[in-house]
Parts: sequence; structure tokens; C-alpha cells
Amino acid sequence: MNRFMQIVALIALAAPASAIEVTTTPGQLSSQIEDTSVTTLTITGEMDARDFHYISSELTQLTSLDLSGVTIASYSDVNHPLSPTVSQYDAGTLPQAMLMGMKLENLVLPESLSAIGQAALAGCDHLTSITIPASVTTIGDYAFSGTALQNITIPATVQTVGRWAFAHCFDLTQATVDAAIIGDQAFLGDIQLQNLQLGAGVKRIGTEAFHGTAIQALDATAATALDSLGSWALASTPLATLSLPASMTQMGEGAFFGTTSLAAASLPSSLQQVPAYAFAGGSQILTDSLLHEGVTAIGDYAFYNWDATRYFFIPSTVNHLGTRAMAGMIGLEQIDVAASIVPSLGELVWDGVDQPAVKLGTPNNDTAELYAAAEQWQDFYILHDYLLGDVNGDGFVDVADINLVVNKMLGENPSPFIVPAADIDNGGIIDVSDVNGIVNIILGLAESTTVRRIQGKNGPSRPTTDDMVTIEPFSIRPGETRTLQLYLANSQDYEAMQLDITLPTGLELANNKAGSTSRTMQHTQSMRTFGDLSRLVSMSLQGKPFAQSDDALVTISVRATNELAPGAAITLTNVLLAQGGTCYMAPDTATPVSNTTGVDNLNADSNRAYAVGSTLVIEASEATTVQVVSLNGMVRTLDVPAGHSEWNDLPAGVYIVRLQANSYKVALN
Repeated sequence: MNRFMQIVALIALAAPASAIEVTTTPGQLSSQIEDTSVTTLTITGEMDARDFHYISSELTQLTSLDLSGVTIASYSDVNHPLSPTVSQYDAGTLPQAMLMGMKLENLVLPESLSAIGQAALAGCDHLTSITIPASVTTIGDYAFSGTALQNITIPATVQTVGRWAFAHCFDLTQATVDAAIIGDQAFLGDIQLQNLQLGAGVKRIGTEAFHGTAIQALDATAATALDSLGSWALASTPLATLSLPASMTQMGEGAFFGTTSLAAASLPSSLQQVPAYAFAGGSQILTDSLLHEGVTAIGDYAFYNWDATRYFFIPSTVNHLGTRAMAGMIGLEQIDVAASIVPSLGELVWDGVDQPAVKLGTPNNDTAELYAAAEQWQDFYILHDYLLGDVNGDGFVDVADINLVVNKMLGENPSPFIVPAADIDNGGIIDVSDVNGIVNIILGLAESTTVRRIQGKNGPSRPTTDDMVTIEPFSIRPGETRTLQLYLANSQDYEAMQLDITLPTGLELANNKAGSTSRTMQHTQSMRTFGDLSRLVSMSLQGKPFAQSDDALVTISVRATNELAPGAAITLTNVLLAQGGTCYMAPDTATPVSNTTGVDNLNADSNRAYAVGSTLVIEASEATTVQVVSLNGMVRTLDVPAGHSEWNDLPAGVYIVRLQANSYKVALN
């Protein structure tokens, strides 16, 4: 062998065996490895705690370890323990603390592994990934604490994730957990953990399990078996949105303490108590969906220092609010409480809150009085249920309320007079804009609500009067426009009126305005149309009554079409006549509209076709042939005599009737 070949051989003998594969039996691994500088090791066969002890103490350069083909046997020797505190190592378990602190970058666990022992891989700060076999049922305390894992998936076969198991894994960004029990402090201090997915197998989350992580959104609704969330479980996280499953019945104190970014959350209806400090230190605005019916108590400091919260809702089932439960809510503007029985209070529940400036809504006016007599509650600005626009409190919004506002503007002191109901625009001053606001409510141009929520408009019955508004009977031809006068026969003075005008088919308003007469020169008329119904309001901003005379009160203009049928009538309904703050209900009236195109005076321009219920009526100046065309294109020819004729055998539907040179659209019922 020449000199060069000798050098190559010596180098080869001196080079470490960087990657080796061995098969071993329990306690014999050390005899299978000659070079302890190995960096990559694949082991098959059986091992026990002695072999893991050898790896940890002797194979210090190891960066890759494949145990997929290994079965772990039990080991016990009380006379020669491997650890001062442990003498028994179970089969199928990655031994306690045996690989702790190693420089492992890659590790493949045995396929038959059933448990990962306490601190088994703790401090392995080069280990960036791991796959937990589906055979594993237990992950011990501190098992992966302080490792460099970047993501972890814990399968549903795992029953328990131990205390501190993944704590202080500063590179961990994502965790998918389906284990039944997530132990105390399991992910504590994982400062980059943003994405957490909880599976259907999760039943309990322990104390401080995710304390100090970076979770920004948690939708746990898929964790349908979750029934318990531990104390301080997600405290000091940047959580912004939160959804919890309906199965959850228990929540520990401080569970969301210091979640200052929380802006949207909904607690399950199964949760009966909001514990002490549960959301203390938050600051964002949450909607009224946070608390549901079923919650009975809100603990001490539960919502302490929610300084940006403007509105808060308390369900009817809540019977107690703890000490300083809502202290520091300096941005609070309104609280709605649904409980009819005033909840008991701890000390200084709203400490620091400007209570007189905060509105308190209660179920009704009777309970409002109860809250007004209760300590701490009485310090709020307590709202009553006033229908907006119902100035006299009779349950209706009508022209009587307009009268009261006008009287108030004129310097009178009407009684009753409900200021919050009269101040329509919330301007703090009763003026003409509030009158206009009530008119808009009456005409349906604005909604009438209570101070806090929509309330039904059914109130007590109004007094009635025999005084009435009428229209004199009249005749009108198709295409003709007529001005109609509405007369008021009154035995007492009225300052305002409102009524509904319903026109028959074939008669329509020529414009949507009502005109004044000599009786209403100091009155204003407003009208709005809803289909064939028009609502009319007449009022005086000077508080003047309708002048006493026989003249008409107001006028309207109508136009007839070819569809106007004989026997048609205009009806006046919901007629209200207001005197001061009282509205009287006047009788309904009907005015017949005469047909001026009868057989006796037919001429060449008076041909017409129209419907009366299911009957087609044709009026012709002379005998002729008429075509009736249905929407599906079927054509029927009728031999029509001169004068008035009726046809009752056509099916219900819409037809085009061709009579002489004109076409008429007719709808049969």
C-alpha cells in the first residue's frame, strides 16, 4: 500500500459513524454502538429505560432519532435506580426525563407508544416538529416544555395533556388539540401561539392552560363536549373574538382576565355564573349578545374597568351582581336590565361610573319604580316606557298629541304632558320640529318607538262622538276630475282632525294634497297615500279650532278611470277629532259614487268594460262584437247588445277586453 492509500485508510478509521441503524434488546443498546459521536440513529427491537438513559448520557451529539420500529419494555430496579426519584418505568411509555435537554432536531416516536412520560423531552430546544402517534393516550407533565416546536397536533386518542406539557414553547404558532383534558398551564407562555383549534373530544381546559399566549380569535363551538374552562385559562391574551360551545357549564375565575382587545363574545346559555374577575381589565365594546337568559350571578370584579363599553345588557335571570362587578366602566351610556325583581348587589358595583348620566332601562314602568327605590340602582337615570309621540300617555300617537305640543309651544302648561315622548328629535326643546315629527309618525313616515325599544301601539279605547265628517254624494265620468269637499258637522270645537280615505277601484287622487277652506285657513293639511288608502291630518300651529260654519272643512281632488264600477263608494274611517289633549272617535261614513254612463245616455264615447267581482260588465253604445283575450293568449268572442250586459262564465284572471277601438284591462276574482 502506498503512502497515499495509508493516509486515506487512517482518515476513514478516524471518521465518526454519523448515521447508523441498530437492533437491540432491553438494556443492550450500549453494546450495539461503538462510536458515541453518532448524530443520526435508527433503532429497532426492544428498549427499556436503561437504553434511553444511555442515549441521554452518552450520545450527546445525536440530532436525529428514529424509534418508529421500537417497542418499549418496562424496567424496575429499586437497588440500582436510574433516577433518585424514579425506580419504576412502565412499558409503552417514553421514559420520564430520559431525553430531556438533548439537541435532537428530529424525533420519530414508536408506533406502539401509549404514553409520553413526565418531562420526557423537556428543554429539547432544537426539536421543531413531532408527530404524536394515534396510540398515545397520555402526555405527561412538562413533556414538551421549552422545546422549539412550531406546531402540534394532539389526536383524540389522547385522554390527558399534562401540566406544563407544552409551556414556554416560544416558537409554537399553531396547536390543534382533540384531547379530553388539557391540563393546567399546558400551553402557558407560548407567546407566538396564535391559532388554536379545539376538537370535539375536548372536555376540560385547565387553569392557565393558554395564559399569556397570542390567540386572537377562538371559535370553540366545535368542542361540543367541553364543559369546563379553568381559571385564568385565556388571561392576558390579545383575544378579539370568542365563541364557546353550548355544552360549557363551568368557567373559572379570571378566565379572560386582561383580554383588552375583546370586541365580540357570546357566552353559552348553559353557563349559570360569570365568575369573579372573568373579564376584568378588558376595555372594548361588546354587544348585548354576551349574556344569555339562564345566567344567575355576576361575580366580583367580573367586568372591572371595561372603560370603552357604552352599552350593557343584564338578563332577567340575574339575581346578584358582585362587588365592583362593573366598576371603572367610565364610557357607559346605558344599561338594560330585564329582571322584574331587583338583583342584589355587592359593594361599589359601579364604582367610578357617572351613574346619573347613564340610562337604566327596566322591563316596565312598575319595575322602574322598584329600581328607583333600590340602593346603587337608584343613582342611574332610570327610563320609563313612553311611546315616542304619545304626549298624553293614552297609548296612541294621534292629533291630540299634536294639540298638546302646540299648546306647550304657545306657553300653556298642558297636563298630562310627557316631555320625553314629545321631544321627537331629542333636541331638548319642544318646538315645531317635534310637531312635524308627530305628523310623520301619524302618516307612517317615521317609526313610533319607546325610549328604549319598539312598543305595541294598542292603548285604551278612545271616547266616541256623534259628530262626523262626510262627503256629499256625487257623479263622475271616466277621465273626469272632480274636487270633493269634506264637511264636519260638530257639536263642540275641535282643533285637529285625522282620518283615512279609501277610494274604490276606478277612482284615484288627482294629487296627494288636501286643500284648505274658509274653516281651515289657520290650519295645515298633510296627506299620504298607501295604495288605495290616504291618511289626512289637519292641524293648527296657533291652537285655533275649526271655524263654526256650514262650509266645507278640507277638499281633495279625484279622477275617474274606465274601471269605475256602478255602486262604488268612498269610505272615511278611523276618523279622529281632537279637542285639547283628547281624541274622539267619530263614526265611519261612506259616500256613493253615481254612475253617469247608464243605458239611457250612452253615446259613442261611453263604451266601457270593467269587473264587478267575478262578473265582466260591458256597456256599449250599440250592439257589437267584443274580443276577450286571456293572459295565456286564448281569445273568446262575445256578441254584445247595446247598453249594459253582464258575463258570469269567465274564469278568474286578468283579461284584455277589446271594445270598439279601445282596450280595457279587467281583473276577475
